Amino acid sequence: MTTPPRQPYREIGVVDVKPGKDIAKLDEFEDLIRPYVCEAGGDAAIVLPNGEGSYIKATVVALR
Repeated sequence: MTTPPRQPYREIGVVDVKPGKDIAKLDEFEDLIRPYVCEAGGDAAIVLPNGEGSYIKATVVALR
């Protein structure tokens, strides 16, 4: 997700990408973080690009 969900959710963790591994394509970032989101018990992740347009962090959320 690139915006918080409208339905209630709770934050359960954060996924950080290793420095130097900036990813500019959302689908590539999703593929990279998917195992970590699932491992944490998340239903989704909220991702935002940094100031340079690369994805480096995601907030893992559980939908209620």
